[in-house]
Amino acid sequence: MFPLYRKSKDSKNFYQIINEREFFQLKIIGSKIRKYHYIVDKFPEILMIKEMIDFSNEFYEECDRNDFEFREQNSISS
Repeated sequence: MFPLYRKSKDSKNFYQIINEREFFQLKIIGSKIRKYHYIVDKFPEILMIKEMIDFSNEFYEECDRNDFEFREQNSISS
């Protein structure tokens, strides 16, 4: 099942979901791409991952691995 790949509807955020408590985010800011790694333990963050997994929030949509990895190659880790 994992990893799963999602993006925001505006295509400014891309996500690689590792499991129910861990994900990577690629955030596009202007011409730069920042990469963030999250390991979550608080309920709002856990709920956010659940919403990404099951599409219960219309903010997220599916993207494919290639889409994520293409942007990841040009990212700066934070």
